[in-house]
Formats: sequence, C-alpha cells, structure tokens
Amino acid sequence: MHLSLVTSDEFTALSHPRFPNHQVRIKKSHFCDPTVNLYTGYLDVDAGAKHLFFYFFESRRNPDQDDMMMWINGGPGCSSAMGLLMELGPCSIDMNGSSANGTTWNPHSWNEEANIFFLDQPVGVGFSYADFGETVETTEEAAKNVHAFLTIFFETFKQFSGRPLHLSGESYGGRYLPVFASEIYDQNQVAIREGRKPLNLQSVLIGNGITDISTLYPGRYEVECGTASLDVPFQSISACVRMKMALPRCQKAMEKGCIGQFDSINCRAAVNFCDSELSSAMWASGKNVYDISKMCEGELCYAENNAIKRYLDLPETRSLLGVETPANFSACSPSVGRNFAAHMDKWAVPTQYYVAGLLDRGIRMLIYAGTYDWQCNWVANKLWVDKLEWSGSEEYRAQEWRKWKVDGRIVGEVKGTDRLTFATIREAGHMVPRDKPAESLAMRILEASGDVQKPTVQPMPVIRETNMPAVTAKVAQLQNGVEPERALDLWFDDAEMVFQAETKLFRVSGRKLASISSAFDGMLSIPQPEPPETLGAYPLIRMPDSASDVSYFFRAIFHPKSFQPPPAQTDVKTLLAILRLGHKYQVADLSQRALRHLATAYPTTLGGWDSRSETRTFPPVRNFDDEFQLLRAALKLGATWAMPALFYSCGAYSMQEILSSPVWIGAGDLLIEKNTCLLGYAEQFAASLRMVKFLVQPTMEGCERPLECYPSKLTWFDMVDTWRPSIPLEIWDESDWKRFAKEVCPACLDQSRKAHRKARLAVWENLPRTYRFPPWDQLEAQKAASLGR
Repeated sequence: MHLSLVTSDEFTALSHPRFPNHQVRIKKSHFCDPTVNLYTGYLDVDAGAKHLFFYFFESRRNPDQDDMMMWINGGPGCSSAMGLLMELGPCSIDMNGSSANGTTWNPHSWNEEANIFFLDQPVGVGFSYADFGETVETTEEAAKNVHAFLTIFFETFKQFSGRPLHLSGESYGGRYLPVFASEIYDQNQVAIREGRKPLNLQSVLIGNGITDISTLYPGRYEVECGTASLDVPFQSISACVRMKMALPRCQKAMEKGCIGQFDSINCRAAVNFCDSELSSAMWASGKNVYDISKMCEGELCYAENNAIKRYLDLPETRSLLGVETPANFSACSPSVGRNFAAHMDKWAVPTQYYVAGLLDRGIRMLIYAGTYDWQCNWVANKLWVDKLEWSGSEEYRAQEWRKWKVDGRIVGEVKGTDRLTFATIREAGHMVPRDKPAESLAMRILEASGDVQKPTVQPMPVIRETNMPAVTAKVAQLQNGVEPERALDLWFDDAEMVFQAETKLFRVSGRKLASISSAFDGMLSIPQPEPPETLGAYPLIRMPDSASDVSYFFRAIFHPKSFQPPPAQTDVKTLLAILRLGHKYQVADLSQRALRHLATAYPTTLGGWDSRSETRTFPPVRNFDDEFQLLRAALKLGATWAMPALFYSCGAYSMQEILSSPVWIGAGDLLIEKNTCLLGYAEQFAASLRMVKFLVQPTMEGCERPLECYPSKLTWFDMVDTWRPSIPLEIWDESDWKRFAKEVCPACLDQSRKAHRKARLAVWENLPRTYRFPPWDQLEAQKAASLGR
C-alpha cells in the first residue's frame, strides 16, 4: 500500500501477522504545515486496549528518498507534541496571535531533509490512552510497542522499506532511546533468521539525556557552583558548601544502592538524600532548571507549554488530528512518571550498557547537550561518555576536542569517532532545537551524513556566558490598590527586614531565615535592584505566596511553640502552610515536622488507621477542599507513602462535593490525579460490596437458626445503600455488630466477623494498587527514610 492512498475522511487500519494484538490506524490531516503531507493516528496495542498517538510529517525535500526519523520526548510521561510545537517540528505554537491557525512556520524543522514521526508514548502520554486503565511502567516494556509500531508501518508502506532509520529524542530519551534501539536491533536479527527484511536502523541521537545516573549529581554541582556554564557561579556560597560536603556521601550511597548492586529501598533512600542535599537549592531559586539563564515561567518553566495545551484542547484542533481520548491534553503525565518511578526505572538498569552494545554492533550514537541545562546537564553527559566501556573507547578518548561552526560562527565543541560523537551547543538549554534552531538542524544533517565529528581542530574552551540578565528577589506587586497592613504578632522592632505577602507586612529577621534556609540565604544574597525597594529604612522583599500561608510559616519560625512536633497538636491550616512553604523555602526541620504530623492521620498500616482517633495531632478534616489540598501538598513533597490513605480519604465525600469543589475545579495541573481519584472512588464502592458479601451467603458453618439468620442478613444487606459505600473501611463499627448479634446466632456472628476482618484487610492491602502506588512495605520504607527513622 502507498501512503498517498490514505485519506483524511477516516482512519485506515493496518495490521501485521507477527503482531496479532496490534494494529495501526492512520489518516491524512491538514494540521500545521501545508507544504508537506501529514498523517496522524494510533497504534492500538494489547488487542486494542491501549492506543498510542503519533504524527508523521513527510520530508520537505524529497519524501520518496529521504531518511526516516522518530522523535520522542522524555519525562517519563511527556508528550512529543512539545518537541513538535516548540522545538523541531514543521510549525511552532503561535505565542503572539499573529497566525490564523494557531501555529507559525518553522524554517529549521528537522523534516527539512527527513520524514519524521512524533510519538506519544507510553500509554497515558499526550493523546495516547487506555480503555480500561492499563499502563506501561518500564522502558523495556515500552520498547516492544515502539518496535511493533515501526515494523507495521514500514512493512505496510513499502515505499519506506529499507530507508535509513534514526531514533532521536531528549531528556528521559537518554533512557528510552538506547533501549528502543536495542529492541529494534535484536528483533532485526530474528527477522533476518526468518528471511524477513529488517528495519534499517542507522543511528541514535540523544539531546541533554539522562543515561548514566552515576554522573548526574557531580554534573549538577559543576553547573551550579562551578564555571562549567557561566563565568561566575550563580548559586550562593553557603548552598555550594553544603552541596560540596554532601556530594561524596551522595556518590557513595548511589554506588552502594543503585550502581554497584541495585537495591530498590537503598537506591530510593540514596536518591532522596541526593535530591534533598544537591537539588533543592536549585528548585527553590526560581530559576528555570532547563535553562539557567532564565527564570521559570509557565508550565514546566516555559510559557509555550500553556499555549500548546490550550491549542491542542481546542475542539477544532482535536477533530483535525483525529484525537479519540476524552481527556484533555497534558504536556506531561504525573501518573506515568509515578508508575515508572515506582519501578525505579531510571535507576534499576544501567542504560549506558545498551549504548555500548549498540556501538559495538555498528549503530552510530550522537550525544549532544546545551550548556545552559541543569537538569540533564552537559558535564554529566560528558563524564559518562568519557568513561563508557566499549570496543572503541580508546580511540574515542584519543580524539581531541574540535570547534564546530554554523554560518561561520563557533556554536559548540565536538569530539568523536565514526561511531560515537559528543557535541555541545553553546548557550542552549535542555531543549536545544528550541534555543538554537539553526545549529540543531545543521547538527542533525551532519549526523545523518556521519560528518559531525570533522570540524577544524581547536582546544575545548570553558563554555561561559557573561551577559546573564540580573535576577532579583523581587516579585510582581499586587495591583489591587489595597494598603498593606502589619501582621502585629510578626512585627519585631529589632528585625532588619520587611517581607510582604499580598497585603500583609512582616518585619522579621532575614539573618535568622538565611541561617535555617538555603533558599532564603540564596535569595537574600542576590543583588537587589537599584535603587533598592524599601519600606521606611528597611529592605522590602515581596513574596509570591498567600498572606495566610506566610503568616503560619513565619509564626512557626519566630514563635516556635506554635508548631511543635507530635504529639503536640496543630490544625489543618497551619499544617498546609508548613507543608507548602517549608518545602519551597527548604526549611528541612519544619518540613519533616509537618510530615510527622501528616503521618498521624494518614498512616501506612491498618492498625495505624484504626487508632487515628488516639494518635492524630490535628482535627479530622471535614471538607473536601482541605483534604484535596493536603493531597496536593504531599504530592509536591514526594510523600508517596501518604498517598493511598489521602486518596482514600478523598473518597469519603459525595460526588457532588468533589465535583463542585473550587480546589478540584481549579486543579487543572492535576488531571491525572483527579482521574485517579474518581477511578478509586468507583473501586471503593465495589470494595464496600465485597466487604458485606457474607450477608448474602445462605448458610454458614455451624449456623443454629438458618431460617432466621439468613433473612436477617438479607435485611442488613439491603441497608448498604444507607451507609457511605465509598469508604469501605468504615463500614460496620462496633455498634453495628452489637445490633447484628441480636438477630443472628453466635456461629453466624463469629463467621461474619471473620469474613469482615478478612475483606477489610484485603481492602487495605489493595489500597496502594487501587491508586497506582507501590505496595505498603515499600511505602513504609519510604516513610521511614522521609521521616528520618
């Protein structure tokens, strides 16, 4: 079949005898770039239960002869629509409203000389979806779907058969792509043995990827505290000292738990320690973690992501693309990310071994990195490529660094052999094609020809930028015209600084804040604007947080008796404020104290759940808004161990309370969590019926009065609808048992109690799985590590 025969009217379904449980559905579209043919569709997996969405753009030059390329974004859980609409696709999202169709022409698209796929994978990403909540939770599992997709496509559309194939992507693509390419290579050997034509895999391109976890944290330290990216380190000296002290311990823990011998619990504890000590200062700085020359703005730190979401959620856009999922578009899926994290996918398998295996079998690898990225930085990538063990490692190490140019300008450094190339792109962030479009296209074209590593020899310089825009601690002032007022209990006459949150003023000690918080230390050490903003004779710092949260937060710091650790009591509003701001401003003692309070109400054992009335340190939450806000705050802190109990507690409210909640309605960034909550709500209803299944058993062993007991039990079963069936653990308390005991014989009472206990335990044990979290034993270990015990 020729691709040109596919129409825009409806999907054309394609299947393959080797993949009886897969099919590809494809249609022509007029989306984005009118100068080339575009096709969109779905790969249906597992007998049609999972559906992976893709875009396919033909080449602008010669689609009948040019190479084939596939692009995948990272995450895990991020849509390739980000790559399409803000990086390397034929069109870019229109950010100023100048175009009629919502996009603008991209002259540096990677389809200038290649036919290119953009694939939303795994299921749950972008417009990909599952019919019954099925998931893909490891890279190795996802690889099988990618191979099936490419095989069906190439063998159906013979015009592409035998074309050189290049896999490309960024970020978590450093984990994805070596595994995907290895699956293709291994399956090619099977195809050759069976007399079938293999996929002509030629190369893999990874931009700012995460591949070898052993070099990640040293690289981040050099970007923040060294001169690897900027002339002058941007992180505060005190934060860098703490990071420097923690780095050896971090590396030792990573080697012991993740690298030398993988152990899920030890590795997770190592990662938690390293992130806490070596990443939290960066996250609190407000800088764009993907481009240290900018501040964070919009979803995932880029305003384009908000615009892309709005554009792809338009009914006319979805119709044009043939989108079938009822869910709104999300740039990245938290649920997919959590599922992969639950399997420790990033850490469990050394992905660099896949890279070495591909190189040894003749597959070219281009590892490139923008020098302004912190998240998956160029230093970490250089370090792992330098130490990679493969058959050409000595030849690679013997090569010298060379400068490479575009239009006569030096744009980066490169080093390589005919199989492995490492390249930097100066002044680019995590998304190189977005930041340096001409350079990235030139690099891609050079890679396809095998010539990336051949520019003129020059020593590799330190990559720096000296004209970084000034960054201040000032945030946008409110424009509501309300005169600020003092918070009287947080106005200290001997304090040297004034903070403003909304219309509240707080005169407190900046020195004390800096001494307990690296975030405040870094923020207050940044040069202030000229002339500096003051209130009277005192420096004024504006905070972007709510006045209520700041009041509770500062009160906990400057009136410490107001927020003591358990068993002292607190309240929900205080707890929410400390969870949010303690984490944001890196006051570790307060954050851990807040998590200990949270643990008293949202435990990890059934015994702890049943004894909450005696152990909890804050009053029971009585409204859905507060319950859901606690869930959001705990999610942000990574308190996974509290999630099953929190999600379960959200089910205690009626569907009307949930769907009409302002917090629920406003949580557009938590679409996956909201769907999970609703799915769990339905599962809890079903669990309630299983809890009282014993009531419909006609006879029980040893029953003394079957003609009386059975009708009584049926009467009780008919009362189920009068209970709260969405909270099965609370069905039947002691008062119910006392009344029930008067209506059935002792034998039926005893058997019923046993059946109820067994069913209740099963509900508890299944709770993490209901909400897509690891089992309780793993959550308990995470809790112990999180709470320091």
